[in-house]
Amino acid sequence: MSSIIALIGFGEAGETFARAGGWTAQIYDQLAARRLAAGALARDSAADALANAALVLSLVTADQALIAAQDTSAHYFWGMARNFDVADQGFTALFKAQQGDVFAEDVEVHEAQQRAITAHPHLRLNAYNIEQGGVRARQIINRQIEGRS
Repeated sequence: MSSIIALIGFGEAGETFARAGGWTAQIYDQLAARRLAAGALARDSAADALANAALVLSLVTADQALIAAQDTSAHYFWGMARNFDVADQGFTALFKAQQGDVFAEDVEVHEAQQRAITAHPHLRLNAYNIEQGGVRARQIINRQIEGRS
């Protein structure tokens, strides 16, 4: 098993954890100056810092947590509603389990897609008519993250 530790964020908390623990860690911080301070341990991207890591610590401030996660996370929002048999708890449990299975079938594909997007950020996403809802949602989320909403 790998003993590599990845630190996302190398500000005060990240540096303190690394020194106190005596860790040799793969480190990524969005600020170039902090990556320079980390020296040979620094990585050029969060994905590089996470490569082969057995333990990952995201040591960023709360206002930066979503931004830090964006670089290496697959986001899959899914929901299902019904307006029939709502009082039948047995059906509700069965329905929930079946829909959860459907969701789980897609996770591997979505995570692979996210890895491809991360590996090739310069490529434009293709939008097919069947995927317009997801593409639009991603555009809205990206605009909100960038503060352009």
